[in-house]
Amino acid sequence: MLPNLHAVLAESPELYQAYGQLNDLFSASSLSTDERHVVWLTINVYHSCHYCVPAHTFLALKDGVSEDVVDALRAGQTLPDARLEALRQFTLSVTEKRGEVDAGEIDAFLAAGFTKTQRVRRDPWSEPQGDLELREPHRRHAGRRAVCKIRLEKRRGLTRRE
Repeated sequence: MLPNLHAVLAESPELYQAYGQLNDLFSASSLSTDERHVVWLTINVYHSCHYCVPAHTFLALKDGVSEDVVDALRAGQTLPDARLEALRQFTLSVTEKRGEVDAGEIDAFLAAGFTKTQRVRRDPWSEPQGDLELREPHRRHAGRRAVCKIRLEKRRGLTRRE
């Protein structure tokens, strides 16, 4: 028997494969099992997903995440472990702000012992530099995307010569 979500995704083999690959990539990250479950449940609770919260609760408990941590995550409360709480707060910020986290939030995440490679890049339009850019958010995102598109075209040799 397939879980409901998998049954729906299986209607599109490409989508089901992509979901599996994304899960595999996240599972292979340098985050611990407990940390990955903190990320998943934090996002699930934030979005009030009536399918995902119970599913990830079951998986977290099955993988040995303590009931105290799972209960606090489900209730949106402070976690008993400071490092996991820092991860929960950072995950909430990334989710709520759609990746536009400020330098103070990044500093708190790093101060908890996480690394630069464990954070999410906030801007898919910027050039790949392996790091989150710590500059002020632009007020004119459309203009920024245009500049980044020009950079990408230059890299690919697609710009017009004047």
